[in-house]
Amino acid sequence: MRRQRDDLQQGREELRKQNLLFDMALGNMPHGLCMFDAALHLVVCNKRYAEIYGIPPELTRPGTPLINILKHRFASGVQTNLDPEAFVRDRIGRLHETTRIEVLKDGRIIRATRRPTGSGELIAIHEDITEPESSVHGSSCKTSFSSSASGSSDRATPTSMPRSPP
Repeated sequence: MRRQRDDLQQGREELRKQNLLFDMALGNMPHGLCMFDAALHLVVCNKRYAEIYGIPPELTRPGTPLINILKHRFASGVQTNLDPEAFVRDRIGRLHETTRIEVLKDGRIIRATRRPTGSGELIAIHEDITEPESSVHGSSCKTSFSSSASGSSDRATPTSMPRSPP
């Protein structure tokens, strides 16, 4: 009985250490990361994801429906020709592997890459590509994205970057 208790305690300690390392890795990533379960409820996201879109702490808790997060993202400033409901439907309807570019109203350019897992979860990486692209291509890149985003499509298609495979 004592050995089982010691083994259990050792397992808990190892799990605690792994969780600390996982938290450190998430906290130090330069990109936003989020994962949703098969029912499209938040499993985990890092601080950077919340910072990119100005997501408040109450929407970063595990179990938060993706729909609520998307509504907030729309309200906080995604440049799109879609109304809020169409924006949410569009994003929910694209649960396959995809990479898209979004321009925020403050001018930042975000590349979002989604990948579903074999067991139904969805993992997404969000990268603010404003600075790297601005420094490589100058201010004309931002104008190119902005003018594309204000056209008839909600997707900004950059002319100065190669397109990522879908």
